[in-house]
Amino acid sequence: MNIDARLRRMLILPKYPVEGASSRYCAYQFIPYFESRGIACTVRPFMDADFYALSLKPGNNFRKLTKFIAALIDRISVVASCRKYDVVFMHRELVPVIPAFLERFIKWQSVPIVFIYDDALFLLKENRSNPVLHFLKRTFFSSSAKMQTLFGLSNCAIGTNPYLASKAAEWCAVAHYLEIPEDLASLPAKIYPAEPGVHQNHPVVIGWLGSPSTEKYLHLLDTVFSRLAVQHEFVLKIIGGGEYRHEALNVVHERWQLQTQTRQLHSFDIGIMPLPDEEWSLGKSGGKARTYMAAGLPLVASSIGYCRDLIRHGHAGLLVSNEDEWVSGLSALICDAAERQRLGCNARTHLENHLNLTTQAERLLQMIEDAVREKK
Repeated sequence: MNIDARLRRMLILPKYPVEGASSRYCAYQFIPYFESRGIACTVRPFMDADFYALSLKPGNNFRKLTKFIAALIDRISVVASCRKYDVVFMHRELVPVIPAFLERFIKWQSVPIVFIYDDALFLLKENRSNPVLHFLKRTFFSSSAKMQTLFGLSNCAIGTNPYLASKAAEWCAVAHYLEIPEDLASLPAKIYPAEPGVHQNHPVVIGWLGSPSTEKYLHLLDTVFSRLAVQHEFVLKIIGGGEYRHEALNVVHERWQLQTQTRQLHSFDIGIMPLPDEEWSLGKSGGKARTYMAAGLPLVASSIGYCRDLIRHGHAGLLVSNEDEWVSGLSALICDAAERQRLGCNARTHLENHLNLTTQAERLLQMIEDAVREKK
């Protein structure tokens, strides 16, 4: 692909550091490809690693406020000098909670804005780890109004599932849909034994990978786990949560770290992704499911939104819609090691064939190049 002569310097402004899965998928993993095309990339996340780790914990509101103020000052400094860049590639809003005055300033400087988002940010969702920010958003700033402003300021808005792309198209003249790939080179597949039917010498591990903000969705499966515990011996392993408990289960919690993620995923026998039946779930972009698939794991996921596009039921995973389907699907996989291996291998192959990182990076870069060429 021929890169437009005006696209040589890109300012990338993710919300999170690389430890944040959302920014890692929507921004960081594409940077090596951009640089291989001769583009100089400057990356400045809103949150540094310390702020991000702090944001996942309840309490510490004064420390969070001081971190927020420092991050805001840094954002202002970066935006003040953005005219030297050919484009600003923005993941989520530049600063949470407050109005989009920094995005307006970028627009005033005539620098094209490409905005990518991967959640239904136009809906207000409870933030239990930071009730102060939630109160401010609920009381003073409308999520929907701010998102409409961001879309209107953007030369190009990118949604990472069809629902998000369609919402962006309501307010942005140029809106695209980009499926997010997984960096398979950084996440090798689980190695299965040559004879998958041989009984393993430890209980089956049902695993969940996520963050404290989404751990609450495991409670959707409380009754499912109770019913399964009567029939089967298994372990529930939670990576990145910390709070979920169930009186009938052996629940193991481990701290998530990027450096140990592969080993932790490979300790799972089955991955799960429960989601509530609500509009917020339509905005989810399958990050958890895609990570299980990349690791070569069989998964069971709620049949809602983008999961229906990503997962081919019975081939690369199981899609379930109610309690009985959760119980029967998980029970079948607990009892059948060969089926777990088949689904897991198919899931990995699907990503290799249909969500290649280089191909998706090329598509993203084309969208950015077009925005630079056709800026308002």
